Amino acid sequence: MSCKASEGYCKDGIEWLLCEKTGFMIISGSNKVITECSTVDTSKVKSVVIENGITAIGVKAFYSWSNLASVSIPNSVTAIGHHAFYSCTSLESVSIPNSVKLIDNAAFEQCKSLTSMTIPNSVTSIASYTFKNCYNLKSVSIPNSVKSIGQQAFWQCYNLTSVNIPNSVTTIGEYAFKQCKKLKSVNIGNSVTSIGDDAFLSCTSLKSVTIPASVTSIGNEAFKLCILLNRVNYLGVNDPGASSEDVFKFTFITMKVCVNDNYKSDKFCGEKVSKSC
Repeated sequence: MSCKASEGYCKDGIEWLLCEKTGFMIISGSNKVITECSTVDTSKVKSVVIENGITAIGVKAFYSWSNLASVSIPNSVTAIGHHAFYSCTSLESVSIPNSVKLIDNAAFEQCKSLTSMTIPNSVTSIASYTFKNCYNLKSVSIPNSVKSIGQQAFWQCYNLTSVNIPNSVTTIGEYAFKQCKKLKSVNIGNSVTSIGDDAFLSCTSLKSVTIPASVTSIGNEAFKLCILLNRVNYLGVNDPGASSEDVFKFTFITMKVCVNDNYKSDKFCGEKVSKSC
């Protein structure tokens, strides 16, 4: 197949070659970081292959490339900068290799066509805003290497139905899963110590949740407006939300909070508890 090709250079000698008929682009460079590139007509790019030798995808590298549907990232890449793929609204698939150790803030924010994501086991944190407003994200795989989930990391991932938070995670940030309206199942690992303010606010499909004994802090409005939430199991002995406000406000009217016989209070985050569940 013949292809009318255009080519050019970005900063620091990054070279690109684009088949204008198919929208297929190759990006190459030796020991280089991809940054914003003003020489590319981004509206023509539908798929990108980054060749081995590129070491990082820099800040805003593919910012708002609205027709970009797929990206291939080589094992030479170790970091994805903040806002790297921000508002790539057609991006459906991206495979991140285990060489990547850092995915920075808002890297995939507003990638509205992204349906699934496997985070490599080389990554130690899910940064703030990473998948915010990825409306069609249905599944995410979080590895045991991740220790923290940042604020607003999955805010308004409307189609996310379940999430397994592994035992390696210690903190769930503010608004982390806010308005994940189809979220029905949350498994919170037994190393989590803190659930931030509004972390699960308005998860309107969530019916039950088990909170491990490791949790010592639950923030304000953490489960507010989870209107179908009718059962909470807490495995610890001390109230982690004694000083928090409206943690379970506007949940299911007959919600039951179940605790063990050693629990030391008659309230859990302001709600009456039952030891006979």
